[in-house]
Amino acid sequence: MRRLPILATALLVSASGVRADVPNIVVDIPPVFSLVSSVMQGVGTPKLLLRGNDSPHNFALRPSQRRDLGQADIIFWIGEGLPPWLEKAQASLAQAPIAVALGEQAGVVQLSFRKGALFENQGEHDEHDEHDEHDEHDEHDEHDEHDEHDEHD
Repeated sequence: MRRLPILATALLVSASGVRADVPNIVVDIPPVFSLVSSVMQGVGTPKLLLRGNDSPHNFALRPSQRRDLGQADIIFWIGEGLPPWLEKAQASLAQAPIAVALGEQAGVVQLSFRKGALFENQGEHDEHDEHDEHDEHDEHDEHDEHDEHDEHD
């Protein structure tokens, strides 16, 4: 498993050094796209499968994305089960590309689910009625007294 990232890096470096064919690289989600794009800067651009407005829960590959996967030399993805549809799609490919599961690489620290402060009480957004108490600012009648001022010449 450790050889996969080394091989993927070697392919990227060799493509940039000799100006040979740029490897076809496919990534699963926007954060991985950003990371791989910055590494590939000046060499090429990876193809992104899951766009920002797509839901990973009910996502289905379009024919063009299936073609991109079938032509991929390397796939960078989060790892097993993330996104859930990618493992099945990879298994259906005639020729298996190099698959680099970033979440499974040595040195990657996986954080537990976050709790506290900003991450709790996400369902209480409807209880913001206290903002209706600002009715005193809606009245602008008291500002009529400004009419008494003389105009400036």
